[in-house]
Amino acid sequence: MDKKPQYWLVFDWKDNYDRQASMQGLTAFSLEKSYELAKMLGKEKEARDWPRIAGQIKKAARKTFYDQKNGVIVSGPNRQVSYLSQVWMILSETLTAKEGAKAMATVLSMPDACYPGCPYAYHYVMEALLKCGMRQEARSLLTSYWGGMVNKGADTFWEVYDPNNDELSPYGFFPINSYCHAGLFHQQIPGDIPKIEDNKRNANIARNGTYWRFLFLIPPQVPRTGLPRKPYES
Repeated sequence: MDKKPQYWLVFDWKDNYDRQASMQGLTAFSLEKSYELAKMLGKEKEARDWPRIAGQIKKAARKTFYDQKNGVIVSGPNRQVSYLSQVWMILSETLTAKEGAKAMATVLSMPDACYPGCPYAYHYVMEALLKCGMRQEARSLLTSYWGGMVNKGADTFWEVYDPNNDELSPYGFFPINSYCHAGLFHQQIPGDIPKIEDNKRNANIARNGTYWRFLFLIPPQVPRTGLPRKPYES
């Protein structure tokens, strides 16, 4: 699990995020959900050991990762406290709803906690908050994080978004922060694509969402002549 790179452990686009606790929680979660699916398919006997194994994993997780004194999940040799470590222990029900609510309240108040780097990861944070009965906190996260993208001009939510770092990109080129979305534009493309004089201006254009999807297709200084005006679809 510690072998670099860790791209196959797709929890989040976050370089300094320790994934050990999250992996433990996800494994228990997956086993239990897979067992439910097996029952629906009439394959319960073939999966009869999965709930027991999931229980053992959760028991080991509490012993290894749960800091009862501070009420949070820690991960890795440096005992990192991250949003997603709490999340996957909540979603797997390794923590009770009461323990989960305390863990989430604590991590949300910690300025040095490792927070997620993309909407994909944050939607699990939302799910964990709701599972713990923290509806107001979930609402606040929704308006501040997804609303933050809207306030910066997004017409589709980005693959990667860090409110504290507009230059973050998993692709090594900050004007491009997503290759995942099949279609971005929800309206016709107005006017010509502006000439891109430098990376900073490029980033501003990328962030307003209007020309963003074309930036990795069109080199700098190339006008939009001949490009379709209909929404782009890959």
